[in-house]
Amino acid sequence: MIKKYLLLVVIFTFIFCSNVFAGKLSYDAKGTKYTIPWGKSYDYTNILVTRVISINTLQLETGERLVLIGVEPIAEFNKEALDFLNNLVKDKRIQLEFDEKKYDLDGRILAYAYLVGGNIFLNEEIIKKGFARAIATLPNVRYSGRLLKAEKEAKLSKAGFWNE
Repeated sequence: MIKKYLLLVVIFTFIFCSNVFAGKLSYDAKGTKYTIPWGKSYDYTNILVTRVISINTLQLETGERLVLIGVEPIAEFNKEALDFLNNLVKDKRIQLEFDEKKYDLDGRILAYAYLVGGNIFLNEEIIKKGFARAIATLPNVRYSGRLLKAEKEAKLSKAGFWNE
């Protein structure tokens, strides 16, 4: 009996440690994430936003936090900006697009996001409305030119923060 118990403890410890310390999760070609060891999959091409934490951070149905690449908040607790983002994405499905680095040092997902069924690039839309600045942070710079252009448009049209 004790041998069976010890064997179970060793197996679960090994599985837990391999998941936690490996630092990698497997993905298929579509970007679907599979957790280790249980194999539960999350389809990042169609995932629900459950909460808006800040103008560049969203909570997903998986419990994970998503940081929008290239979006730097101007005023963290700007009510108008948070209301805009809540109306746009809360309880809606988004599609994530990853760049070179998929996670930050705090384990949050780093990605570009699009509304599912719509043609809205969230990272760009937030900047165009003047609720955030564009920021290029290596190695995730795939759309930095596009986001910097959106910031320039926001400044010229005096949108959001740039109206002050």
